[in-house]
Amino acid sequence: MRRFEGRRRSLAIGSILLVAATFAIASAWEATNTRTKVDSWTDDAAVLVIEDIGEAIDAVLADLEAIAAFVENSEPTASTFGQFVDQIDGTKHALGIGYNHVVPAAGIDEFIANQRELHGPYDIFGIDDAMAPVAVDRTGRSAYYPVEFFVTGELLQPLAMAETPTFARGMDAGFQPEWRAESALASIADGPILSKFINIDLSVIQIDRVFFASVPVRDTDGSTTGLIQALILEQLLLPENHDGDSDVVDWEVLTSEGNPTRLDPDLANVYPVDVPGTTWSVAVAPTDESLAKIQGSPWWVTGLAVAIVVFLASLAVWLFVDRRAEHRRITRIEQLAADKDRFLASVSHELRTPLTVVSGLAYELH
Repeated sequence: MRRFEGRRRSLAIGSILLVAATFAIASAWEATNTRTKVDSWTDDAAVLVIEDIGEAIDAVLADLEAIAAFVENSEPTASTFGQFVDQIDGTKHALGIGYNHVVPAAGIDEFIANQRELHGPYDIFGIDDAMAPVAVDRTGRSAYYPVEFFVTGELLQPLAMAETPTFARGMDAGFQPEWRAESALASIADGPILSKFINIDLSVIQIDRVFFASVPVRDTDGSTTGLIQALILEQLLLPENHDGDSDVVDWEVLTSEGNPTRLDPDLANVYPVDVPGTTWSVAVAPTDESLAKIQGSPWWVTGLAVAIVVFLASLAVWLFVDRRAEHRRITRIEQLAADKDRFLASVSHELRTPLTVVSGLAYELH
């Protein structure tokens, strides 16, 4: 009996362990399968996202090249510059577009004197956290990038900025070291160039992950005399006519040293993006709605369903084994009872004959 009860306990423990192991294996398999499906999905989605980003960058650079050609072949005023930018809808993808001079440090005083002669009071300046003009530090400077014209984009227009293209005239686009380095690279580039990402952190505005798109303005001898620069927000990269990918895809443009910050790293995959002058990547991940469609059922549901099936199968096997053992036990008891009856019958038969003789002799003696 003890052996039978021990066997039952062993079967029960084995069934529990089997169900637990099955749940773990099925869940791991489903999680791996989901990861494979997500990888395949993001591979396809990334192609569309990169195409959309490429179209937006091409549109921005085409606008900047058109503006550069306009400046090279005319003598624009603030009014005609602004009209041309508006005519081509140049700020559609930009926070603003400016035309900046490239002035070697040795010629900055002469440049300022010429500007004062043409426009009256003039000086180059930077801006502080409140966007108020401040003097430019000239220590160690090799070049300056004073703004001639600037047209604000829709995102910046609600700020307390003048809407004319002349409000920033004289502001040095290289007054910050980070901006200066990007302008220096753009001034020696052979063509259009994109900068790395920059954060704008002022008291009146904080914008993360913006970058410069720059196109050089050439003199007749081929030297770079200025830059057409657009300040662009990462989220403005997707063109307005894209096919709704943002409803199903989460994406984030990264610089070469960057990692996703907005996306779940367990779902996002990173893909290279070829852009002029620098290296970018784009992280792509499905939205929650897309992930639900990719997964079908959550991994734990699949694991639980498989575990339930295994549990029922294990229970059926356990009941079968238990019934079979019970049947063998009953058969054994019945066999023992039959053996006992046969033994008693045999003993009774074997003892009956001598007892009859003894009983007869006893009677005669009596």
